[in-house]
Amino acid sequence: MQDKALQENQERYRSFFEKAAVAAAIVDLNGKVIEANEADGRFLGYSPAELIGMHYTQFTHPRDIALDGSLYRSLVEGRRQSYEIEKRYIRRDGKVVWGRLAVSMIRDSKGRPAYTLVVCVDITEHKRAEAALQLSEERFALAMEANRDGIWDWQVDTGEVYYSPAYTAMLGYEALPPHVNSWTDLIHPEDKETALKANMDCINNLCDTFEIEFRMKAGNGEWRWILGRGKAVKRDQEGQALRMIGTHTDITDRKRAEAELKESQEKLRALSARLQSVREEERGKIAREIHDDLGQQLTGLKMDLGWLLRHLNPDQLELVKKARAMSRLIDRTVKTVRRISTELRPRILDDFGLIAALEWQAQEFSEKTGIVCRFRSTLRKLELEPDLSAAIFRIFQEALTNVARHSQATRVTATFKEEHGGLVLTISDNGRGISEEEIVRSGSLGLIGMRERALPFGGTVVIKGKKGKGTSITLYLPTLLT
Repeated sequence: MQDKALQENQERYRSFFEKAAVAAAIVDLNGKVIEANEADGRFLGYSPAELIGMHYTQFTHPRDIALDGSLYRSLVEGRRQSYEIEKRYIRRDGKVVWGRLAVSMIRDSKGRPAYTLVVCVDITEHKRAEAALQLSEERFALAMEANRDGIWDWQVDTGEVYYSPAYTAMLGYEALPPHVNSWTDLIHPEDKETALKANMDCINNLCDTFEIEFRMKAGNGEWRWILGRGKAVKRDQEGQALRMIGTHTDITDRKRAEAELKESQEKLRALSARLQSVREEERGKIAREIHDDLGQQLTGLKMDLGWLLRHLNPDQLELVKKARAMSRLIDRTVKTVRRISTELRPRILDDFGLIAALEWQAQEFSEKTGIVCRFRSTLRKLELEPDLSAAIFRIFQEALTNVARHSQATRVTATFKEEHGGLVLTISDNGRGISEEEIVRSGSLGLIGMRERALPFGGTVVIKGKKGKGTSITLYLPTLLT
């Protein structure tokens, strides 16, 4: 009866050993395999029969033989009863796999070491995942060290915030308080509402990302300009952000450069406006001198020549002919003087005002180009500063010049009106239509000149074109009526 029970136990053990899901083997005290189950064979790429008689060093990775051998000897010598290690194996096909090895000593009925039971769990995928995670963490750490931007990782649901080393270094702090709201204490009072709103909108699922500029106080007390970017990377079922990540970039130098550039541009524009004003004054002065002084001298010369013609003997045909030719030349010169004087500074602008000057310019344009130009104004009486009147007139002139040169138009309509307390001048044609490329082209000096003339007075020039439908140029000026 006892023998039968022993036999049944042995059969159950044999069945468990052979069918176990984990690799198992019985190894003699010299390290050779006595028995191996099917799982062990699959793990190492051999059949169980092929493993019998093989020494464990034949399928152990060379780098792990010494450690495994030392522990195995201590087991055989009775200095330990078992041990566990993680080691690498070399399969029959040459692939390296990882196993978690547990080795226990089995003794005979007299308590003497008989053989060892070796159980191994395949942890290859675990090791790969562990290595990948370690590599990822190392790369992340390197990225944190190399990245000059300050990186933050906010666990919104727990309130924990991670700040990269560059973040605290950027602001000149050794460390920031761990509380989620601590960074807001460093924001400039004028910028705090904007910064908090951007974060809360992202938390409340009103946006996925945000980008804002604000000021933060550095460790030395200086206000630094920061470009903040953020993104919600995890939300709950209601859409509330559970985790947000982002960067803070120090843009103080850029903002300083922008301010200096803006100041420089404002100075250049002020200088340009002054030059335009001086230029108009000089043009007006030269126009008056040409019209008055040279005109008077030509008129006097014409009168003297008339007197000479009246006193010449009719028989002096050559002299009479020459005097009459001189008279015609003087007439042409007078017209030229008037044209140059008008082009320099139309006297109608100073004598009769802007509206009359615009009407005159539209008529002159039609006569010179053959393009029909209609000018309409809802303003009949307008009192403006001389410099502003000159700027509007020159913009109108330049717009008509562009029409003549580039538009291929047959008709132009110009309107001048008051709108919301300001002035609006629109010049539209029926030509080919200016393209977007032509509008933004840096070499379009005429378009640039119109905008530059409007800027000192707070005005803007908007240019629109549609292929085959013409072009419109609109000057908008704020409340400038006096």
